[in-house]
Amino acid sequence: RRHTRFLPVSWARRCVQETGVHGCFEERNKINDALQYYEFALNVDEKSTIGRTFLGSALFQMNKFDKAIEELGRSIYFNENQPDAWYILARCYQIKKNYVSSFAAYQQSLSLCPNNSQAVCSMGVLYHEMNMTNEAFGCFAKALQINPQLEEAYLNLGLLYEQKEQFQDAKVVYDLLYKINPHNLIVLLRSGQCPTNIDQDN
Repeated sequence: RRHTRFLPVSWARRCVQETGVHGCFEERNKINDALQYYEFALNVDEKSTIGRTFLGSALFQMNKFDKAIEELGRSIYFNENQPDAWYILARCYQIKKNYVSSFAAYQQSLSLCPNNSQAVCSMGVLYHEMNMTNEAFGCFAKALQINPQLEEAYLNLGLLYEQKEQFQDAKVVYDLLYKINPHNLIVLLRSGQCPTNIDQDN
């Protein structure tokens, strides 16, 4: 690998202990560069749980879910107390339709960090995919209690209301989301498709 020729070992250790490289490359959508740095750093310290979790995250973003599951599993093997690792692992399993493993991973993540609104919202999506509508409603509502600015929770809640043909409730949710982000094109589309001539006597 080309990076091994000039990156010092001391830098590699910092790479797997800090978030600087992770943020620098991933926020700039240079996932391939981030992946190479993580792999190099793990050659120096293969038991680094942070570095391996970052690697799993990068693989997840590259849609390499089987490889991400493998790396995240290794990271968790060395340290089970990583809510982020469990969360990304849950997302991988969910995409692969392995709902039992996904559910278990979400539970582990939330047991370590119960106020992670994104994880709560994602678990709501999982419940929805498992046709557990009431549980999905509960998760989206809880996610918004934790973080009233979480756009994904509003959107998913509105979609659930639409599926239950509770269009007035859906529109209320979409209106709340519009106040948070008036540039969200999805909410503009969904709100526009909600019937406005609902029987007012109900």
